Amino acid sequence: MKIRFDEGVTLLAKKMKKEISKKKKKKEGLEPLIFFNFKKRIFVMMRQKLDKSNFILLSNKKDSNKEFNKRGKKVHFDSKKSVVDFSKTKDFHLTEFGKELVLTFNDHNQTFLSFSKDGIKWVIKGILPKIIESGCLSPCKTSEGKFAYFYGNKEIKVAYSSDLVNWKSDEVPLIKPRIGFFDKDNFQVVSAYLSEKGVSLIYESSFQSDWKRHLKTGYILLAKNDLSKVIWRADSPLTEGSIPAGGLASISCLGTILKEGIFYIYYKSGTKMFIISGRDPFSSPIETTHKLIRSAKNPIIWPKNILKWQSMGTFNPGAVCLDTQVHLVYRAVGDNGLSTIGYALLEDGLHIKSQSDQPIFLSQSASEFSKKLPRFVYESGPGGLGGSEDPRLTKIGKTIYMTYVAFNGYEAPRVAMTSISVDDFLNREWTWRKPIFLSKRNQTQKNWVLFPEKINGKFALLSSLSPEVHIFYFDKLPTSDIELESQFGNKTGARRWDNLMRGVGSPPIKTEYGWLVLYHAMDVRDPNRYKVGAMILDYKNPEKILFRSANPILEPDKNYENEGYKAGVVYVCGAVVVENTLFVYYGGADTVVCVATIPFQKFMKSLTTKTQEEISCQEFSLD
Repeated sequence: MKIRFDEGVTLLAKKMKKEISKKKKKKEGLEPLIFFNFKKRIFVMMRQKLDKSNFILLSNKKDSNKEFNKRGKKVHFDSKKSVVDFSKTKDFHLTEFGKELVLTFNDHNQTFLSFSKDGIKWVIKGILPKIIESGCLSPCKTSEGKFAYFYGNKEIKVAYSSDLVNWKSDEVPLIKPRIGFFDKDNFQVVSAYLSEKGVSLIYESSFQSDWKRHLKTGYILLAKNDLSKVIWRADSPLTEGSIPAGGLASISCLGTILKEGIFYIYYKSGTKMFIISGRDPFSSPIETTHKLIRSAKNPIIWPKNILKWQSMGTFNPGAVCLDTQVHLVYRAVGDNGLSTIGYALLEDGLHIKSQSDQPIFLSQSASEFSKKLPRFVYESGPGGLGGSEDPRLTKIGKTIYMTYVAFNGYEAPRVAMTSISVDDFLNREWTWRKPIFLSKRNQTQKNWVLFPEKINGKFALLSSLSPEVHIFYFDKLPTSDIELESQFGNKTGARRWDNLMRGVGSPPIKTEYGWLVLYHAMDVRDPNRYKVGAMILDYKNPEKILFRSANPILEPDKNYENEGYKAGVVYVCGAVVVENTLFVYYGGADTVVCVATIPFQKFMKSLTTKTQEEISCQEFSLD
C-alpha cells in the first residue's frame, strides 16, 4: 500500500503529538512520598509533581505490599502553627502515635509535625526550628510526659518538648557510627515503633560504589521510660540490599511497614521502586522448621546417689545406632568432682534396657588431676575437678571414634579423641585406644565431631560453624597428639534467633539433602538459654550451608531443663535415625539425659523449605 507524502507527514505528526502527550502526562503525574501501614491496611501518600500542594492517598490491593489501587482520596493539610510552602518540603517520615499518625517533613529551614486520625485530614501542630535533618517522632512520650524526636545524619540525637514547639536537644548523641561494623558510615533515622520490649528505632547506613547504593539498616531498642537509654543495638544489619544509582541524591527512603514480624523498607531510585525486607529481631520467628517432640519418659537417665561416680550429674550423651539398637555414652560426674563416661543401651530408642555400674572410660585418676596448682578457671557442669566431658560417637567402618573434651584441671580444655572396635563395643569390652589431643594447647576448644565417611577421599573433622564452617581434612586419622587451631566466632546475623553461636551438637548425619548437623546457639535478646538448631551442609562441599532452621527446634522450657546445675540448657551430643524417626539425645540443665524425636522425612521437608525471611530486595512499579 502506497502512502502519499502529505498523509505520511500527518501520521508522523500524530505519533509525535501522542508521544509528547505521554511524556507530559508522565511529567505531570504523581510521585510517592511515604509508605505506611495503619488499621491493617498499607497506604502510600502521593503528590503531584507540578502542583506539590496536591496530595492523594492510595490504599493497597488485597494482601499486597506492592500493588495499590489507582483511585485514592485527596489529602488535606490544615496548618495552625505555620504556613507551609509545600513546594520545598521533603524527607517525609511517619510514626504511629497512640491512635494517631504523625507525619514529619521539612522545608530546608525547619521541620513540621502533622497529626491525623485517618491519614486524610492532617493538622500541623508542631514545629522544630532549625532542625532539618531527617527524623521521626517517638511513638510514645517520655516518663516525664514529653514528646521526643529522633534525628540526625552523622549521628542520631534526641530532642524533647512539652508543647511540640519549644524543643531542647540532648548534648550527648543517642548513637554514633561504629568503626569495624556495618554502620561505620553516616546514617539517618528511618522509623520508630512501639513494642512490648520498648521503642524500636530503625536507621539507615549506606555507601555508594560501582554505580550502586549499598543500603543497610540498623536497629536499636530503647527503654520506654528513658528514651535516651539504649537497651540493645544490633551488631549486624536488619536489612541489606544494593540498588542501581546514578548519584547519591537519586535514592530516597520512603518509609517502613511492619507486617507479621517482617520489616519492609521502601526506596525510590529515579523512576524505580524497591522494597528491602528483614525480620524484626524481637518478633516471634516464623516457625517453618518443625520442633522436636520430647519423650514423656524424660529424663531417661539421672544421677544416682548409690553410684558415687555419677552421683552429681549424668548428661550430654553421645549416641550410635548399631543393628537398630541405640547405644549411649554420657558424661557422669561423681561426688569427687571428676567427669567420666558412662554407658546405656536403649530398647526402642526411648527406654533404658541396661546401664553400666562403672565408668567405661576414664582418661586419668582423680589424684592426678589435683597435682598441679593453680587450677584453670573453667565451669562446665557440676564438680569441676576435670576429666572427660561431652562425648560424641562416630562409626567409620568397623571402628567407633569418640571425640570429647579433655580437662586436666590446670590447663585450658582441649578436644581429644579415642576409638574402639565395633565388636569390643558391642561386647562391652572397653578396650579404648590411647587418647590423643587434637586441639591446640592453651586454647579452650569444645564441640568437634567426625563425619561418618570420607569426603572427597579424605577423613573430615568438623570443628566450628561460625564465623564460617571450618573442617580439617586428613588422608589418615591422626594416631598421636596434634595441635589444630580452629577458627571460631560466635556472632551471626542479628535478625536470626541463633545470633550467638555456641558450637556443633551431634556428628553429621548423611541425608538425601546433604549433611544434617544439629548445633547449639543462644539469642542475645533471650540470654542464658541454650537452644538447638539444625542445618544442612552440602554433601561434597560441607563448608557450604544449604539450609538452616528459621527457628529453634528445641528450647529449654521443661522443669528438668531448668532445675539442675545450670538452668536453661538443652545440650545435644548425639542423634540417630531409626526406622524413619530422628532421635535426638541431649543433656538437661547439665544434670540429666533426655530424648526428643520427630518423623525424619517430615522434619527434613520443613528444614529445606524456603521461608519469607529469605526475601532481600525486590523491584516493583507504581504505574
